[in-house]
Amino acid sequence: MKRGVLELADVIAVNKADEDHERTSEKAARELSGALRLLRGADTDWQTPVVTCSALHDINLDRVWQHVQRHRDWLVEHGGLERKRREQLVEWTRAIVRDRLLARLQSPGASEAVRNAEDAVRAGELTPDQAAERIIAAVDRR
Repeated sequence: MKRGVLELADVIAVNKADEDHERTSEKAARELSGALRLLRGADTDWQTPVVTCSALHDINLDRVWQHVQRHRDWLVEHGGLERKRREQLVEWTRAIVRDRLLARLQSPGASEAVRNAEDAVRAGELTPDQAAERIIAAVDRR
């Protein structure tokens, strides 16, 4: 598993810890816990718990939820919840801008420029950077 993925997790639930998979789920949980110990920050940082569970058989789902609630409480106590909310608003803003810019590519003049630029890239006549510049110029002219 990639380091960045582990760093994003606030709580890790290893599912399917039932029947024939219980041992492998516990082994996976131990390995993830070990990897997390290597990545841990300061003692004051949130320490990501790893819990085995079975959604199918309703095993340990209450423990997963308790950890989720503990994390939320920790965020509130450390000012992280408000900070996360503000960052989510920034990401939402960026998503809106991306969507609106991409929508402009659908206009008649821009969509033709996109097709022409993509065809030129396929033909080896333009680099991707040159094609992007032409597309952006076509959008800017509109």
